[in-house]
Amino acid sequence: MSLSDLKNKGKRSAKIGLTVDEFIEQANDYAQGKRVRVDQRTIKRRRNYKNATFSLGQDHIHALKELADSTGLAKSFILRVLIEYMAGEQNQDINKVLIAMKDKLNKNKEP
Repeated sequence: MSLSDLKNKGKRSAKIGLTVDEFIEQANDYAQGKRVRVDQRTIKRRRNYKNATFSLGQDHIHALKELADSTGLAKSFILRVLIEYMAGEQNQDINKVLIAMKDKLNKNKEP
């Protein structure tokens, strides 16, 4: 077996002819979340989410998993729905709950 046997002999697809300026413009549009031209077709980014990293205790992780298992919904979807609901105007009592929890945490920190 020689090195020539390893050579790719298949047909190569035609490259899309882009100028450097067109490439840079498309890269900038993509980075800004705008529509991007690909093979003369336009595609639209469907999701407008940003990743978030936060910590949860084991009890909260277990409770979230139970909710996801029982409803068949994704955990991230459940969190988004709950945040939207709790932040909505229809639930003014959430501020009282959050302040009470903050006060409770602060009391536990005091020596």
